[in-house]
Amino acid sequence: MSSRENIASNIASTISGISSPSIKKVTRQPFDIDELSDKQYPVVIVQTSEETREDIEIGDGARRRQGTIDFVLSGFVKGAETNIDTKRNQLITAIETELESDITRNGNALDTE
Repeated sequence: MSSRENIASNIASTISGISSPSIKKVTRQPFDIDELSDKQYPVVIVQTSEETREDIEIGDGARRRQGTIDFVLSGFVKGAETNIDTKRNQLITAIETELESDITRNGNALDTE
């Protein structure tokens, strides 16, 4: 697999391991959210978005190619009007915390933010 694919898979599997809040579904394929029952939330969709590449000179005419890839994470939660923002914030915090535990995405990236 390519590094791009390995990074995307790592992001999805890392998010799948989050237990609080207990994420019920992590997918890389879009789907119709309206088809989910209340018990199937929270849900996260991981998708590759944009990629830029550039050549970097490292001395003596040698070059290396470096790329930046954006991934879009779409999270969906269910709750009452009084706590939906809290549930959303809890999901975001859990994802950020978990993804920051390995910024190299299992050695496939130099740094992830």
